[in-house]
Amino acid sequence: MAAWRHRVAAAKRKALLVIRGVLAFRGRKHRARGLQRLDSLSFFIAQHLGGELQRFVEEQAAYRATKASAAELQVGGGGSCRGAGEGAGSKGLPAWGTW
Repeated sequence: MAAWRHRVAAAKRKALLVIRGVLAFRGRKHRARGLQRLDSLSFFIAQHLGGELQRFVEEQAAYRATKASAAELQVGGGGSCRGAGEGAGSKGLPAWGTW
């Protein structure tokens, strides 16, 4: 093998050992963990929609109201969902389809 290849391999090995040592002395709390996670990007909605923001807010309110009324009908009506679990309510357990 050529001498320059040995020198390059030795330099790589030395650099990796130095980096490994530095990371070991820094401890786990300072190691790079990748990108920090964003829990919400809702602040981009207003920037992206601009003038149509009010229409978006109104549509979302209508959607939420419709979703709430549909959920209320599913839980409140309950006649079609019970079927096989009718006897469960008498044992202190919720009837099938109501939980």
